[in-house]
Amino acid sequence: MSGRHDTTTAPGQGNGTGTEYDRRLGDRFGYPLLRTSEAATILSVPTFLLFVNFVVQPALEMWPKLGYVRYPAARTAPPHRIAPEPFTDVAWWWHEITRLTHAGIHDPSGLHGHVLGNAALIAATSVILLALLGALGERRWFSYVYWELVVVAPIVGSYAFDLFGRTAHGYGASTVGFAFMGVLFALGLTLVGTHVRTGRIDATTHLLPVVAVLAAVGLIVGADFVANSPAMPVHQAGFGFGALVGAVAIPLVRRR
Repeated sequence: MSGRHDTTTAPGQGNGTGTEYDRRLGDRFGYPLLRTSEAATILSVPTFLLFVNFVVQPALEMWPKLGYVRYPAARTAPPHRIAPEPFTDVAWWWHEITRLTHAGIHDPSGLHGHVLGNAALIAATSVILLALLGALGERRWFSYVYWELVVVAPIVGSYAFDLFGRTAHGYGASTVGFAFMGVLFALGLTLVGTHVRTGRIDATTHLLPVVAVLAAVGLIVGADFVANSPAMPVHQAGFGFGALVGAVAIPLVRRR
């Protein structure tokens, strides 16, 4: 679809779906040049996670209570176990707000491998997402897809945690990471299908890296399922939501 729009030659011009400038960069370097706004988007959530974990969370006693308490546990817990002192009178509203905010909180155990892993996962999958959307000629939709995953996936994960969780507290950043892998899987399958039908693929990518992405995502998600950790149901819900976003997005954006 991008071929109809390749009429500009300067960066930042056109509708962003695959300009001649971007194609030349893709031919030369194998991937499209990151624009400033795209780089800022990619780094926003990982930077926020690291800042909260290393700076804010240790300094503010109330911050860990932005984590999510599983519904069955919250229903019987005293208000001060759910919300910080100034908000105990509206503890249930606080609980509902944490369906979203728990994506920014990690278990305050002092072990930082989880937050570092989630930040790296979200950053890496964001870059791949941009590349796949660019190969499909839909790069302009990157920020929309990115923020939909970041905002909605934790809410989806919180309901999965209510139904299938095995611990009292949940932290949703990994759900976002798995949602990104879900959308990568859907977009990757779309690209492979396009290659099979037409015998070609956009200049900003090649078929082998796409297959490698599909294989890596399949291995990670499969290993998570087999490991059956307490967070597994939430991870799988995030992956499913991301795959749904990818499956729905492509036909919708191509009609515009």
